[in-house]
Amino acid sequence: MNVAVKTFGILKDHFQSDFILNLETPVRVLDVVEEMRKKKPATSGILDVSLWAVQDKMVGADRIVEEGEVVLILPPLSGG
Repeated sequence: MNVAVKTFGILKDHFQSDFILNLETPVRVLDVVEEMRKKKPATSGILDVSLWAVQDKMVGADRIVEEGEVVLILPPLSGG
């Protein structure tokens, strides 16, 4: 299944802001995060402290992603 992913903040330095992952179903948010970690191991620490949303609603790692939904990966923000 193709899963649309959007990244924000520092993660945009490592991934495109919008991209597609092809994963085996069923797909959990955690599966998306683990695939991102495999592609860019240097982001592991950032992904560990990031929050996730699906269709603009905050979700947990076990949330199943349905075809057509968008997963948002939200790292901690800082600055002024």
